[in-house]
Amino acid sequence: MHKKLLAATLGAAMALGSATVLAASHAAGEKNSTWEDVKSWTHEKKNDAVAAGKKMIAATDKKMEELQAQAKKAGTETSEAHKQNMKDVQAKKAAAAAQLEKLEKAGATAWTGTRDAFAAAYKDLTESSDKATGAKK
Repeated sequence: MHKKLLAATLGAAMALGSATVLAASHAAGEKNSTWEDVKSWTHEKKNDAVAAGKKMIAATDKKMEELQAQAKKAGTETSEAHKQNMKDVQAKKAAAAAQLEKLEKAGATAWTGTRDAFAAAYKDLTESSDKATGAKK
């Protein structure tokens, strides 16, 4: 009984750790390596993958806040561009979140295609977010 509890606790700790590492690499600016990491996620690590995906999408909220702050400080012409950029980022975030939801529900047979669809949607989100905030690629 104790061995099962220990194994479950250790498994949970490892899952949290791997999700945190992926999210931390995203937060550190390693966007391309992070979405590339998504492509290596296996169905056996589904819970880790979904947890990391949620953190990755949530990390874009910071960029969206940054974009909002820029828009408030900008002039009218620049503000219109920021509004359009914000709409684009929000649309890409919604698309990535929808793909992540599908990933969370995916079985083993649909895993690869669903995972790759999330990876593509997340890549689009990061590129849109980078463009909106003026980040370099």
